[in-house]
Order: sequence, then structure tokens, then C-alpha cells
Amino acid sequence: MTDCHKAPALLAIVDGEKISPKEVEAFLIHLATCVKCQRLLEECHLRREDLAALPMAKTSKRARGSFPQEAYSPVLDRVFRSILEEDKEIEHQRNTAPALFAELLGLSASQQKLLVRNSSRHQVWALAEELLIRAREGWTEDPSRSEEFAQLAVEVADHLNVTGFRVCLLNDLKAEAWSYVANSRRIRSDYYGAQKAFRKAELSLALGSGDRMERARLLDLEASLFVDSGDFARAEWLLTQAIEEYQAANNRHLEGRSLMNRARVLRRRGKVEEAILVVQQAMSLVDVSQEPWLAFALRKNLMTYLLEAGRAIEAQRLLPEVREFAQEHANRLEQLRLLWTEGLLCKALGQDEMAIEVLKQAREGFIAAGIGLDVALVSLDLSAFYLDVGRTHEVRVLAVESVPLFASRGVQREVVMAWRLFREAAERDAVTVGLVQEVASRIRHAQGHPSGAADTP
Repeated sequence: MTDCHKAPALLAIVDGEKISPKEVEAFLIHLATCVKCQRLLEECHLRREDLAALPMAKTSKRARGSFPQEAYSPVLDRVFRSILEEDKEIEHQRNTAPALFAELLGLSASQQKLLVRNSSRHQVWALAEELLIRAREGWTEDPSRSEEFAQLAVEVADHLNVTGFRVCLLNDLKAEAWSYVANSRRIRSDYYGAQKAFRKAELSLALGSGDRMERARLLDLEASLFVDSGDFARAEWLLTQAIEEYQAANNRHLEGRSLMNRARVLRRRGKVEEAILVVQQAMSLVDVSQEPWLAFALRKNLMTYLLEAGRAIEAQRLLPEVREFAQEHANRLEQLRLLWTEGLLCKALGQDEMAIEVLKQAREGFIAAGIGLDVALVSLDLSAFYLDVGRTHEVRVLAVESVPLFASRGVQREVVMAWRLFREAAERDAVTVGLVQEVASRIRHAQGHPSGAADTP
């Protein structure tokens, strides 16, 4: 919704049969000479010839040819003028949206909702857009906060007063907001809550403009839910549709984003070599200047997959580039996950003591960030390294101290139970590498991670 609000409006005029056959003819006449409107319709994948094929237009002999400018309809003139006026208003709103957002930040969640419901100043389209931008920015760092912003965007959208063809665009906006709520919940492993929010997004999208890019974005986000919850067949089906939509729109960048998700599916299915090929394909499509963080994520994931495939030297060659991207574009959490991957790389290269020190740093970072799952998995990797060098006392210390950490950070019950099995064995000095691998497998199965460090969704 933040990058296309005009072309769907043009489509809605004709597709909704809101004007007469004569006015459709005038609309087509206008398109014959207006490059801007032709481009807008192309963004929605509809040609002038497609419009001429509509039932209303078929009655006109002139609908298929070149038309004189003087046949322009006054009704359509008003429509296009209205669109331009709305454009100006939205641009004005976008200039004030950051200030409105700042006002909300100083309030509690309940106060924010109360203000949005009662203040006409905050019932503006651009504020909803601003909230969604902030929600997306926070996914990898603070998904709970992101969900709050997305929920508030829903509130704003529910109180917008629109008429005519803007109604379908409003439903697109609501679909985007609900999909952001869903994705925030997905990141927090609230899969049931994410599914409920995705259903609301789908219902809103069904009442929307029919814009294919909006549908593709929703499919892509929903696929991530099924990747994480382990329904790989469903995830692959959704991704295939999303990729087809992006290809039809010739949007190579977003096609690359969906391919990154497809690689995650392949990895979780144990097809890491195929995942490597798909990530490399995605890297050739993504526009680094458009979304630098995505370029970092792809390279970091490629490094992880190469390491998992036993291609440590190739992963090592990527490390300087990945570090450079991380310094500029990765948040603290992703930097910690890169550190985790570096620890595994050190181990694969035979640098045992360095591997231990690097994983200790990563573990402390995850504890500080309150990411219980990553604390568990890094701790298990660290335990295996300790066992390899005969430092069994450190294994026992790790096992005993970590259970309360998990319990206080909302980790799934299956993860806590698996760790208790490990702790009991450590207290008897009966931990083996095989047991570490079994416990790690249980935890990763509960969370949808196949092995190694987590990749970047």
C-alpha cells in the first residue's frame, strides 16, 4: 500500500462498472494519449486492449483503435482530477505523519488506541503507513513492539472515512496491517495467533483492489509462518504463487525475497545443496540499494548453508563480505546470529578454542536479548565443543544455569523438557556428544530449525 495507490483506483472505476459504456470509451480514448495512466495500469498488469475487451467497452467500435483527445469525458476528467487531489493530500499527510507517530510513542497502548479512536488528527492514511513502516523495521529486533504498531495501524484504518474506489484501497491497507500483526506473532512463535491474523488479512484482501503485488506480499509472509511451523508443503505452495506474481510484475527484487524463503524451506527439508543454489539465484535478483538488509541476510544465509554442507572454506571466503554488510545493515540480534555462525565456522576449520570463545560471546548476547531458543541451541553447540576438548565441568555449569533462563523467557515447554533431560545427565557426568545431538534435535524439531545456526527469515 505504501508504494501503489493510484493504479488500483483506475482499475476500480472500470472493473467495478461504476461508469457507463460511453464513459469507458472516453476512458480508453484518454489512455491512448496519457503515458502516465498507461504506466499506472501496466503496474497492475492490465493493458488498454484488456480494457477494450470488457463487456461495457465491446459496444464501442472506437474502443480498439486510436482516439482523438477531444472525446475525453468530463466525468473521467473529474475522476482523474480527484485522484491527483488525493495524491497531494496524502503527500501532505506523509510530511506530518512522523510527528503524529512521535506523539503516540509517549503514550501507553490503551492511550494510543483511545487517541486514534477519538482524534481526527490521527485518523489519517499516512499515519497508518508510518506505523506499518515502523512495524516492519522492528520485526528482527522487537516483534512485540512491531505487533503493537501494526495493531494500531489497524485501528487507524478502521477509523478512516473513505468513499468510492478508495474503499477497496482501504481494504488493501487493512490486509497489509493484519499481515504485519501476523508476522510479528510468527516471529514470536505464536503460530495460532499468527494464523488468526492472516485469516483477517485474507478477508480484507478479498475485498480489496485485486492488486497482484498486495496478494504476493501476503503470500510471501504467510509462507514464512508455515516454514517456521514445519508445514513445508504448504509453504512451498504459497511461495510458488508469490514468485509467479512477482515474475508477472517483473519485480526481480521481491522475487529474490521470496526465493530466500524458498531456500529456507529446502534447508529444513534437508536439501541444503539445493538451498545454496536458490540463495545464489536470489542474490542475483535482489537490488542492494533498494534493501541493503536483505542483501546481508542472503549472504549470511548462504554462509550458513555452505557451512552446513561441509563447504567450510567457501563459507570462510564469504565472511569478510558478510561482516561488512552486518556492520552497516544488521541489527544486534542478526549480528549475534552471525557470531554464532562464525563460531561454528571456527570449529569446522579446527580452531577449537577460538570456536568456544566466539560461541560464549554469542550466548551471552542472546541471554541479554532474552532470546531463549537461541540461548538453548548455542549452549548445546558450546557443550559439544567443551566435550571435544575434555572440559566436562563447563558442560555441567551450562546445563544447570540455563533452565531458569529458559523458563523466564517464554520458551516452549518441549524445549524446557529437552533441556532438563540434558541437565540431569550433566549432573551425573553422563553427557555425551550423542546426547547433546539428541537434545538439540528435539529442540530444533519443536522450532522448525534443522541444524546449525538459525537462518534469517
